[in-house]
Amino acid sequence: MKVVVADKGPQTVPCDGVPASRRVEKAPAQLPIDITPATGATGMVAWRIVSLPT
Repeated sequence: MKVVVADKGPQTVPCDGVPASRRVEKAPAQLPIDITPATGATGMVAWRIVSLPT
């Protein structure tokens, strides 16, 4: 699938159960996330959003 977080360039994420991460600096109050599935992909997506100290 392709993931776009906060209007940054798309990141391709393999659908093989391997975790992927994306750092977002100066995130807006509402963080837009757009997902485009790959053809024939099945399964689910989960998010874990963590706020780190600056």
